[in-house]
Amino acid sequence: MSEQTGTPDIAPQIPEVAAVATSAERPVRKPSMAARVLAASAHLATLVSIPGLLVALAIWLVNRKRSAFVAHHARQAVVWQILSNVLLLVFVVLLIGTALRELGGTLNAKGSAGQADLVKLLGSLVGLYVVLLGALIMCWISAILGAFAALRGRGFRYPFIGRKRRG
Repeated sequence: MSEQTGTPDIAPQIPEVAAVATSAERPVRKPSMAARVLAASAHLATLVSIPGLLVALAIWLVNRKRSAFVAHHARQAVVWQILSNVLLLVFVVLLIGTALRELGGTLNAKGSAGQADLVKLLGSLVGLYVVLLGALIMCWISAILGAFAALRGRGFRYPFIGRKRRG
């Protein structure tokens, strides 16, 4: 029961209401500038692939208990970089595999069949290269957007990385 109104107090029973009630009482403060820069650095480090992954991982390991804000951003950057590297590796393997398969057919063919195979080879290589380049650009743009969000003191979630589910 609320002491002032005499009505039952439902905030402790419903977690969402309790969270709203406590956040209304205290203003939400932004993380420090050092925390924001460190979180943005974790995002930007991923632009340099494996070394960046190691830097973002180190930032997460060092700050996971010190700052929830830095830990969230660094963890997002690490998971995104792992996902990006796996995706780019798959595209590179497909590109090389297609090139070798089509090149073998092109070398063995004679006449107009050889020309048609050469056109297929070039078309598949250009197509896979464009997809690879598009995926790389998407990864870079996402990392830059994450860095901007971190510098502004806001949360950020990369595409395809789901929220952590709680039982």
